[in-house]
Amino acid sequence: MLRIEVDAAALGRVRFALSPPAVAWDALMLVAEGDARRRPRIGAKARSVLRERRLELLQACFNQRRPYLPDFPTPVPADYEDLDAELHQVATTSAGRVRAELDVLATTAAGGVPDQAASRSDLGRPVIGTDPAAWTLLQALDRGEEHLAARLAAELADFFRATLAPEWPKLRGRLESDIARRARDASRRGVGCVLADLHWCMVWDGDALILVRGPQGSMTAPSGVVLTPIAFHVVMAGGGIPPGLEPQSPQPPYLLYPAVNDDGGAARTAASEAHALIGVTRTVLLKDLNRPRTTRELARRHCLAESTVAYHLGILHRSGLATRVREGRNVLYQRSRQGATLLVSAD
Repeated sequence: MLRIEVDAAALGRVRFALSPPAVAWDALMLVAEGDARRRPRIGAKARSVLRERRLELLQACFNQRRPYLPDFPTPVPADYEDLDAELHQVATTSAGRVRAELDVLATTAAGGVPDQAASRSDLGRPVIGTDPAAWTLLQALDRGEEHLAARLAAELADFFRATLAPEWPKLRGRLESDIARRARDASRRGVGCVLADLHWCMVWDGDALILVRGPQGSMTAPSGVVLTPIAFHVVMAGGGIPPGLEPQSPQPPYLLYPAVNDDGGAARTAASEAHALIGVTRTVLLKDLNRPRTTRELARRHCLAESTVAYHLGILHRSGLATRVREGRNVLYQRSRQGATLLVSAD
């Protein structure tokens, strides 16, 4: 869990922004998560654009599920909405940041398991196994960090314009509607209530915003927090460090959250009821049991001890919210129909 301290001064600097690159990153997660059922038309179009336009770097990032994705392609927006400015930020990312983030990505194997063949040479260049996606990234990196950042920005621009630009007026209207509703909530109930209502994996305790999955630790937000709605509700399931959350970063924490329609009150109520009924940690685990997972996998994805995960899975299983089956040496858990019913409105 990551605790982001938000004092009174920082609370006054909380702002919203629209980010076309972040929405594109979210659409690409439909491909990475294999969850195109949620948005079948966009998911199919994303795969088609990646293939037909030969967007090799994006394919290398999103060809399979990974516990980490690079953050620099979704920079903290300087303005409310400016596609060209954000793409320029991506293209001019510092060489050190590009190298560090691609190093982590390149040495990560499919399914979120660290590549057992990965090691470091004396020069600091990752030595990897047979992961073709990693080799694609490293070959691009051989031409220099500046080249890779510029090429990735160009591919992201191409992907956005081919996949999402025709949909952007509708998507933008939905995202702005979400921001407008939250602005109304802030004027009537306070900014803290807005922070408490962003996403089921974000908890506001009155002094800090707590991310119940992902990185561990704590940080302050002296320059406020930037909040950006996304359209397809996938980014937060990636398991990597969200953009701008590095404790040493001078930029404000940058949080992506799923936009809801104006009728989202029922969904928010359902999410709150799930938290109240089974607790935040069990709600988070149950949300992640959309497919069979082992205790070890869940522990790694949520930065929890295996014993903690096993304890909560035992409760979910005994209460009928999750099923379990043994496959060889592994015990796989998956949420039951009853568990899905409990969460169905919370998406």
